[in-house]
Amino acid sequence: FFSILFCDFGIFIVHFVVTVVTFRWFGLFPVYSIALISGILAVLPLASNNVFWIVGSVYLYWQGQLWQSLALAAIHFGTWFLIDPALYALVPLGHYYVSASGVALGLATYGVEGTYIGPIVLCVFFSIIEVMTKEHSE
Repeated sequence: FFSILFCDFGIFIVHFVVTVVTFRWFGLFPVYSIALISGILAVLPLASNNVFWIVGSVYLYWQGQLWQSLALAAIHFGTWFLIDPALYALVPLGHYYVSASGVALGLATYGVEGTYIGPIVLCVFFSIIEVMTKEHSE
């Protein structure tokens, strides 16, 4: 359970910090509100947080800043492609599709509160399976 909370918190912090640093570095505004929403969307798979850096990259390209546009896209794509899987690997059976299905099923079953209840129920289920398989193997 704590590994999932650590993973979600880590992903939130990484996406928040990367968005703040890159948006400030490249002069894109509003920085903190976009970074906060980006961090939340990175944890809750309700929508993709990639839309922010894609729009920012297109904006920079339209302003004639090709290299800044490519750098922004490369930094955020690298974060999504390299760091997110490394953090998800810390969670046993923690593929992000499993986490997303827990959120989606919890949301469908319990409403907004289900975004927290669904992953917790899924963790309890996986913990029971892990305990049962260890007991039978001994």
